[in-house]
Amino acid sequence: MALSIVLQGKKLLAHKKYHEVVRLLEPHVLEYRDSFAFHFYVGLAYLNLGEMASAKDYFSTAKKLK
Repeated sequence: MALSIVLQGKKLLAHKKYHEVVRLLEPHVLEYRDSFAFHFYVGLAYLNLGEMASAKDYFSTAKKLK
């Protein structure tokens, strides 16, 4: 069974491949607009890349979804 995009992103995040997480997940932002995990993982990737404004936006959305 193929992994969902979000689970693929989680796996990349665990391997500290932050640029790849963003590259994989961001094009699917509309499909996963109601997914806490999606926004949380992209937020973590941006945080580790040092892009605080983007991280804040994704974490804010994740918080609203919770």
